[in-house]
Amino acid sequence: MVKTTNQAPFTVGHCAICGTRVLTYVDLNDDGMLVHGCLRCGAALHDDLQSVSQDQLAEHGYEIAVASSCGSGGSGGCGSCGVKSAPVATH
Repeated sequence: MVKTTNQAPFTVGHCAICGTRVLTYVDLNDDGMLVHGCLRCGAALHDDLQSVSQDQLAEHGYEIAVASSCGSGGSGGCGSCGVKSAPVATH
């Protein structure tokens, strides 16, 4: 069971293989059930899952970095494709 908080789009959990709390990803297992996996090593995580907000990521060793677009604003080339900067989790 995942503990939830307000504005909590990220899930962290303890990974026994990595020996630390990690961000998780969600996937479907062979039975079509949602499962959480360690973002570092891919191990399945079942217990001690917690939803955290973007502001709480630093407490778990993560930060949000803004991905730069491929061009330099208004110069044409690949910068004219309309791709905007987006937040990404880094660790």
